[in-house]
Amino acid sequence: MSCAVFTIIGVYAEATNKGGRWVLWAFLIAALFMFLVGSFLAWREQHRLVLAEQAKNARPEIKGEIKELHVEHEWGGTPPNCDCFVVLRAHLVNYSPAVSTIKDYRLSVTTESGSVYSSSSKLSTYFWQLAKEPVRQYDFTVGTRIIREEIPDLSRLLATVPLERGHGKEGWLAFCMKSQRTEDENMKPKAARLTMIDAFGGEHRVECSSPWETSGTIVERDL
Repeated sequence: MSCAVFTIIGVYAEATNKGGRWVLWAFLIAALFMFLVGSFLAWREQHRLVLAEQAKNARPEIKGEIKELHVEHEWGGTPPNCDCFVVLRAHLVNYSPAVSTIKDYRLSVTTESGSVYSSSSKLSTYFWQLAKEPVRQYDFTVGTRIIREEIPDLSRLLATVPLERGHGKEGWLAFCMKSQRTEDENMKPKAARLTMIDAFGGEHRVECSSPWETSGTIVERDL
């Protein structure tokens, strides 16, 4: 490229009868311009390679909070090795450019009495619904009607849709919990730690303490 530029300058100077001083300055300016362009192109290529390597080695950085937590002691389909159930609403955000799904969850809950409950299995939120406050209905009779809402399963969503950088996802998770102390019959949660396993095998933890929000009451679905 430089040879072609210098040739064009020489041909132009010869055709227009430019003096030697003009030719010298033209060569110097062209040489400086090509040096700057070449340096920029080399930097851009190296920068691209560095970014590609960083993206290749990057790992997700998932953070969030537990917004709502409910404890259920009875359920028609109680599996073995289960003392109670915890249904929670969580908001998760990925702060890394590396996208990932979440393949597994674990939950640990500490009660006011100091007992620790650990999740023995994760359940589908399909078995529960969110019951809102009673609403007065005025028609032929006066009564109350409980509004029931579906609770979207966050684990099903994030098992197939990658958690992208800066795009938060919110939903519900349900766990079967087992106490380490059999004498603790009344579970009153004080703190909770949610552990998420991403597609690369990395662990991410969210720790929150009570009080939590309350948008309604978790009730068993009528099957």
